[in-house]
Amino acid sequence: MMRNPVECGKTTMPQPGLKILMVEDDSIIGKYISGILEEGGYEVINRFTNGPDALRAAAARRPDLVLMDISLSGDMDGVEAARQFKIIHDIPVVFITAHSDMQTIERARDADCYGYVLKPIINAQVFAAIEMAMQRSRLEGMVRSSEEELRLLSAHLQTALEDQRLRLAREIHDVLGQMLTALRIDLSWMTRHLSPGEAEIGMKANSALKLTDDIIHNVRRICSELRPGVLDDLGLAAAIEWLARDLEKRSGIPFEIIVPENEAAIKDEHAVALFRIFQEAATNILRHAGASQVRVELSVRDNETRLTVTDNGIGISPEAADDRSSFGLMGLRERIRYCGGECVIAGKAGMGTTVDVRIPSEGMPAPKVKPVKKKMTAGSDPERGRR
Repeated sequence: MMRNPVECGKTTMPQPGLKILMVEDDSIIGKYISGILEEGGYEVINRFTNGPDALRAAAARRPDLVLMDISLSGDMDGVEAARQFKIIHDIPVVFITAHSDMQTIERARDADCYGYVLKPIINAQVFAAIEMAMQRSRLEGMVRSSEEELRLLSAHLQTALEDQRLRLAREIHDVLGQMLTALRIDLSWMTRHLSPGEAEIGMKANSALKLTDDIIHNVRRICSELRPGVLDDLGLAAAIEWLARDLEKRSGIPFEIIVPENEAAIKDEHAVALFRIFQEAATNILRHAGASQVRVELSVRDNETRLTVTDNGIGISPEAADDRSSFGLMGLRERIRYCGGECVIAGKAGMGTTVDVRIPSEGMPAPKVKPVKKKMTAGSDPERGRR
């Protein structure tokens, strides 16, 4: 039996003006609860007896909160309706129900409800549940807003960092690179024009020439690490091949590369993010995985760009994959989140690790392209065109 609101009194101060949508299949109980809410200063914008009608009304009326019974008319019960309210409209739902069994309570919890009030109705409990639900909703909104601001800041920092890397790489290549090239030409001229009696000077000149060659090599390496020219000139697939060839040469670990023949659908900022992710994943493999083989696949299909990097090393535990103190993994996920994609890192002990990255493509569907399977060999270096 429901208690009279006059008997119960109020222990919570309601917020006036809140718009509440009622979903209750019993019209008598629905009217009674509506009266309690209006007496408390809330605005009941509508009452419905089933989930689909309530969901359609929410799209037009945008209530602040939904009070929902679990037993509703029709095929959709209150728990499923609450789940849809959260997914579609992101509106908090408070259950008012006679169901107190653990199975129903667990289903309600899994639907991410904001409150659970048992019948018979006690005014103070309803008001408290509403106010607590609204407070939680406001706090969640503040957290989401803060997270969005942090993501935007992170994205700005990543963009500024890439711009700075590009500028530095070009400055080093164009200024220092040209000066070193001119120095090498002069040293080479000197060694050719020394007389036979100047053997000691010749040795010094040859030593300086060799040192100059080493400096030029290191300058090229630094430029490539700051921003590989092949990424800007030839695209993501060529940049992945170049980096894999370089890592294979240095580590002796074979890289199997599968890339599309046409990658025109990949945006520039996505290409930079995917290249940096491959760079981070490959570096982690060489440092920690103890792998003897690496497989990299880049694909562009079904409005999605996907990059997977798999090794056969020691694997990674779920705890390590979710480690918030790992700046490398955190930076990897932030890059993908900025692009609107998702990243899954999975592995098992002794069975290797897979980094699976997906970024949705924008605009027209991506062209269907045939992947090309390649194994790294000591072939041409795509970075040479930059030199």
